[in-house]
Amino acid sequence: MTNLGRMGPLDGWGGVSPARRAAVRRRAGALMLFSVMS
Repeated sequence: MTNLGRMGPLDGWGGVSPARRAAVRRRAGALMLFSVMS
């Protein structure tokens, strides 16, 4: 669960804006929900 939010090169950057991080987390959450419901 936690790994989903840390995937991708975005997390490797130290200057990632919070908004961008939130978008990535939202996308990961949506993917998780989608896989669970399908």
